[in-house]
Amino acid sequence: MLPWSDPSSLDATLMRLSNVAVNIKLAPDMPQTARPYLAFDHVCGAPVLSVVERPLKGWHAAIKRLEDITLSALALIVLMPVMLIVALLIRLESPGPVIFRQQRWGFNGNQITVLKFRTMRVTSEPDPNVTQARRNDPR
Repeated sequence: MLPWSDPSSLDATLMRLSNVAVNIKLAPDMPQTARPYLAFDHVCGAPVLSVVERPLKGWHAAIKRLEDITLSALALIVLMPVMLIVALLIRLESPGPVIFRQQRWGFNGNQITVLKFRTMRVTSEPDPNVTQARRNDPR
């Protein structure tokens, strides 16, 4: 339980939870508060303040997902000729794979694989001390 009398701990906790797609409600322990809130509600008979709401719920989330998939598929179809030309140019310029794969952290801490066209030369041996790319990098 976080007391309202410790606003820095409360703010830090809310900041850490802000990337999680869930509703967050606070049960006030004092009648007056200066914190902004979305709505006043009851959970199991206890008064709570809604301070964070998921951006999309229910059918809205499903429709948004369908829209994302449809528009992405259309964009891939339209851009396919350009992507094929870029892939051919990369293949002709230097040996190595055309696509660069990298593991990154996505929404809600899920690991995702990012696929990008390779823009740097492939080294002959893996280097354990790989440095971040910089301006005018010789690779």
